[in-house]
This record gives sequence, C-alpha cells and structure tokens, in this order.
Amino acid sequence: MEIGILTMNYATNYGGILQVYALSQYLKSQGHDVKYINYNNSGKSSIIAFLAKLESRILQKKKKSSVFIPKQPLTKRYLQNFIDFKENKLDYTQKVNEKTISNLCKSYDAVIVGSDQIWNDVYRNKLIYYFDWKFNGRKIAYAACTNLQTAPFIRKKQISKLLSSFDTITVRDRNTYNYVEKLKSLNPKQVVDPSCLYDYKDLITENPIGRPYILTYILSCDIKGGNENAIRIIKQHIGYMPVVSVCIPSLSIASKSISDVFIDEASPAEWVNLFYHAAFVYTDSFHGVMFSMKFQKPFIAYMKEGGRMSRLQDLIMTYNLNNIVSEVAQIRSLSFDNLVDYKEINPVLDNNITVSKKILLEALK
Repeated sequence: MEIGILTMNYATNYGGILQVYALSQYLKSQGHDVKYINYNNSGKSSIIAFLAKLESRILQKKKKSSVFIPKQPLTKRYLQNFIDFKENKLDYTQKVNEKTISNLCKSYDAVIVGSDQIWNDVYRNKLIYYFDWKFNGRKIAYAACTNLQTAPFIRKKQISKLLSSFDTITVRDRNTYNYVEKLKSLNPKQVVDPSCLYDYKDLITENPIGRPYILTYILSCDIKGGNENAIRIIKQHIGYMPVVSVCIPSLSIASKSISDVFIDEASPAEWVNLFYHAAFVYTDSFHGVMFSMKFQKPFIAYMKEGGRMSRLQDLIMTYNLNNIVSEVAQIRSLSFDNLVDYKEINPVLDNNITVSKKILLEALK
C-alpha cells in the first residue's frame, strides 16, 4: 500500500521527528511503501483563521505566566543535524503547501495524520491535519494529540464535519479523546505513541559519556522547589555520578546550571543514544518519559501547568506511575528502591503496543 504520513514538519524537536521515524519504520516492516509528506504552511490567512486566533488570545490572556524560561537561539549545526536525519532516515516528498498537497497525495492509498499535537493547528487558513483538502484515499488518525480542551467556537462545526470524514480515528491521550468526543459524540480508540512501535536499534552506538550518568531533558522551567534540589536528592539515593543535560535550546536551557556536561547540539540519533545509556533520567517531557520506559530506565519526571501536563497525567493513569511529580517535596517521599516497577508496567505497555498495532493494521486493510 502507498501511504503518506502527515505530521508536523519537524526541524527542531527530538520527540517529533523520532515518532514519525518510528511510525515509518514500522509500516515499512509490514510491507508498505511509506513517504513522509514534506508539508509547510504558506502562511496565508483568512478572516475565519484570524477570528479563531483572536478568540484563543482573549481566552489565554489571563493565563499568561511571568515565569522566565531561559532560551538561546538554535545554531546552524543543530538545525543541520535534523536536516541530515531527515535526509538519511526518512523517505520524504517534495515540499508542498495547502494548495499543492492534494495533487501530491492523489496516488496514495492512505494518509495517516499524527502523532504529536497536530490538532492544535486550528488557527491556520486551512485545517490540513483535519483533511481540509481533497483526498480520496483512506483518512487515518494515528495517536493524534491536542492540548486544546475544545475547538475555537467559530470552527467547531467545520472541525466536527471534517472528523466525520475520517475512516479511522485514534488518539494518544485522554484529553484528545475528550476533545474528539465533544465534537463528534464518538469514542475514538486510544493508542500508544508511535515511538513505542519501533526499537531504534539502528541508532544505538557506544556510551557517549564512557561512564554511568544522570541524564536530564528539560523543556520548560524548574520544578517547584528547584531542579538543583531535585538532582541533589537523586544523587543521594543513586550515587554521585555526573549530570549530562541534553536540550532544545529554543525551548529551554534551564538544565545548564545543574549539568556537568551540557549538550545543546545533539542529533536525533545522539539523543536516543543518550537515553539508551543513561543510568537515570530526570525530565519534564512526554517523550522523555516514553524513551525512559522504552529503555527500562529509572526516572523521575515533573509536571508544570501547560500543554505537557495532560499528557503526563495520562501516563500516570495508564501505567500507575507515582514518580511523575509536581514539586521537590514529592521526590523526597519516593522509594528509590522500586522507583519504576517494570514488572508491573511492561505487561500493560506490551499489551497496549499489541492492541495499537492491530488497530493500525486493520485501518489499512
């Protein structure tokens, strides 16, 4: 089957580009011909898109945070790492926009949208990730995600109609499940993130640090009580090994002050390798947790108010995790002897992966 994967056109996000790689590799292993649709929005807008964005800004104005998140610009090397990964690891199409995507995809048997937060994109001229464009093949959402509670009022009817055109809708978390249910009164199936579908063994090399280390991957600001205090407690329990921090500089460099080795230009493959060889992981990232679980690492994650919170809360509920916290005081009360019980987690995760693969393959029959 000829399949196109339509997701965010990632140039800077580790979890984003690695999830589409995993989905692509899994589908190829099942005998499909898979292409990554190289979609970029043209930037053109409309009055409806403008009003939807205005509504969002009005609703969010009172929620603005004054917390400073340290950032720095992305370097040419950082960006080139993602370009190289895309060119070497993904079969991607020519560049298309909202006007040319239909013509590109007319020969495809199916287009899969997802994963990550594709359905946040409701403030553009065209709702590309909802199939607001002509496509006659199978329309599938795999592990689609949004941090929106509901669609903008001015676009609810349109989005509801577009969701009705999907052949299969699966979502990544309960928040997105509720989002779809409110719009369409239907019950989408919840599946695992695409990163769970592939082992990434082709990216694993030797330990880049050469000794055991604590890995941090932080995308927002400090935990309540301070990351420095959190790391101090972790070291007291697991040993005084070096802290290696990897980050997306444009999102946060909050981990720099607590690190012995600070890495801000890692390639996607190097990022995977850092997780694979870590002795312990400290993160506030959904994909940070997913790769920790994938590679069976002891970890602590923390939540801040915002888009990632609902995804981390979903992981707590799904896998009965007590090591995803909101403040340092909770870390002090954790039992480090059995911080992550993989004997309990693995059967649940394995079953979820099996069910998710079955749902995906059935959608393609």
